[in-house]
Amino acid sequence: LTSARKAAVVYRPVDAAHFQQVAADTLQMLHLSSADLQVDAREVDDQLGYRWIALADADLSSLVAAVHLIGANFQEAGFGEGLLAALFPFRDSHAGKVYLVYHYKHGVFYPFAPRGETKERDTSREFHLQAILKQALPWEKDLERWYPLWDAPV
Repeated sequence: LTSARKAAVVYRPVDAAHFQQVAADTLQMLHLSSADLQVDAREVDDQLGYRWIALADADLSSLVAAVHLIGANFQEAGFGEGLLAALFPFRDSHAGKVYLVYHYKHGVFYPFAPRGETKERDTSREFHLQAILKQALPWEKDLERWYPLWDAPV
């Protein structure tokens, strides 16, 4: 696996002035920290009404730091419940693009492996990724919580 040099955080936007300010401040912090992290950040709304902060950077550790900054800002402001997931795409020389998904509510990871351009999952590839990485990361044990994140902006 090699990093696709992207990541994203998806959250449920709230129609409140304080929430809008926290989201704007978070994006501004990412832009201001771009000298240190070298992360490019942009907001994207999806068809289901969720908002994504899409990130791009050549360094995976900078992407992880940026995702952590986003999560910490939302949680400190009392909007942690609105955080849904962080998504880290990787290129797999055998199976194309695969993702590691961090589920904020449960504090665990799970794999997501779409099959080509269809809305089908490669579950055998997902189980293979879990087997390889289960010692390194906390995993979601309930397979029903391995939600697919189709059409993510990464």
